[in-house]
Amino acid sequence: MISILITTFNSRNTIKETLFSIKSQSFAEYEVIMVDDGSIDDTVECVKSLSLDFVKIFERPHFGRAISLNFGLSVCTFDIIAICDSDDLWHPDKLQIQFDFFKCNQNVDLVFSPAKLIHKTIGGLDSMKVALYGFESVKLRRILLSNIITHSSVLFRRDMGVYNEELVSQIDLDFWLRSLKEGKLFICLKSDPIVFHRIHEGQSFEGSGLKYRFNAIKLVNNYALKWGYFDIFILNSLKVFYYLFSRFLRKLGIS
Repeated sequence: MISILITTFNSRNTIKETLFSIKSQSFAEYEVIMVDDGSIDDTVECVKSLSLDFVKIFERPHFGRAISLNFGLSVCTFDIIAICDSDDLWHPDKLQIQFDFFKCNQNVDLVFSPAKLIHKTIGGLDSMKVALYGFESVKLRRILLSNIITHSSVLFRRDMGVYNEELVSQIDLDFWLRSLKEGKLFICLKSDPIVFHRIHEGQSFEGSGLKYRFNAIKLVNNYALKWGYFDIFILNSLKVFYYLFSRFLRKLGIS
């Protein structure tokens, strides 16, 4: 059995499609824990109107995403956790593919799969065939260089840890880095994309601009210095100058 954890904040425009993509899963043994982080729209009412008996709704004040995620982990029934952001979509075989691997590899702490960025909804997921190409372990150094793990793509064991409630940005990246440093085994399942990460106006995640990139670099560089990855610290510092210089050139109309 799997507990699927969703946090919502003003998600009325996307949550229905997200829940329907979960309902379409070929793997049927799951619950959905939805923690609403103080929405001021009618997100909760939209979900209640669907009458989905597998969804357990918890309404809470606006404490922030990390606190909402940790609360959700505390009320999950099962020991295997899937995260699905409230605006993302899954291929119908997403859970089955990952659960089958988990079941046969008890030493694995987290699996993730390829994700694709989309700017609107995507149809025909039921008819999309998924080809599996193998798997590989992912080490700490790889994630320090670049976060290749999409939050909605993961399946992990409940005892892996908790999110850092002091952060408001890069919450998932921080979780991955700390877990890998502790020796947790992460596996990337190589396949066609089975997670679809929607980029849209008004979403609550940090975005993909300079602020998002700088927050990631700041987090990674703090850990790189602490853990002795000085080459990664230097590389990331150079990225800052590259991003700023590129922005300067764009403002001049040169690039």
